Amino acid sequence: MAKKYEYSNSDIEKDIINAIKNPQNMPEESYRKSNIFGKILAVILVLISIVISFMYPFFIFWLTLALVVFLLGYLILNYIRLKIRIKNVTINDYDITTEVVYCNTEEHYKIRRGRKYHSHYEKIDNYIIRFESGKIWRIPKEKNYAWNDRLRMTDVGIFETTHRGDSMTVVCKKGTDEIVMAYSNKLFEYKA
Repeated sequence: MAKKYEYSNSDIEKDIINAIKNPQNMPEESYRKSNIFGKILAVILVLISIVISFMYPFFIFWLTLALVVFLLGYLILNYIRLKIRIKNVTINDYDITTEVVYCNTEEHYKIRRGRKYHSHYEKIDNYIIRFESGKIWRIPKEKNYAWNDRLRMTDVGIFETTHRGDSMTVVCKKGTDEIVMAYSNKLFEYKA
């Protein structure tokens, strides 16, 4: 039998921090909805600014300045919120259970970036593990198991080594049952 890698609560906390820094891809339908909302909002803002700029020509300068300040403020607040969230990570906010894999699925779609004549398509691949309990884990792209120098895995590696009926230790956020990380019991052994 192959040697199993031992992991503890501190290793799980490192993986949770890594998952916060590198969020999972959205499902295709969620991406499409968020993308349409952003486009509608941008069109509305442009139309309002055009109408007001004809009424008040000096308004463009103030509008541009306000947008730059708003964008910088948003980026700074988002960075601070991320740092606070990472600082407050504790294993007590998560449930650790053992689940059985029901199936593996893949989701592939393309998103169009750019304008009509200067656009390109970006391919999005989501690798998903579904459990018998109904929970779904969208495997993060990279840097999974970052605490282990010998067994860092990408989403494809985890997807290909996981099969129906496998047992996995699953880390879920309390209250939402959102899976943050999962560990194959073939490769890992949990030591609390």
